[in-house]
Amino acid sequence: MKTKSHEALCCTAILVLLGILAICGGAGWLSLLIPAAVLLWLVANIRCQRPGIDLRVDNRPRR
Repeated sequence: MKTKSHEALCCTAILVLLGILAICGGAGWLSLLIPAAVLLWLVANIRCQRPGIDLRVDNRPRR
């Protein structure tokens, strides 16, 4: 779980950096930065998805 949190944090930081570059770079850079941000978002979405609840595992506390 720690690895997925780390990956999500890295992807978020890169997206923020791309946003800052888009603001500073102006309109000329948008044709490059927007597809890069969309691609990064799609990859991060696929890599950081959490699996559903596994009904085969009993996670109730033992008494």
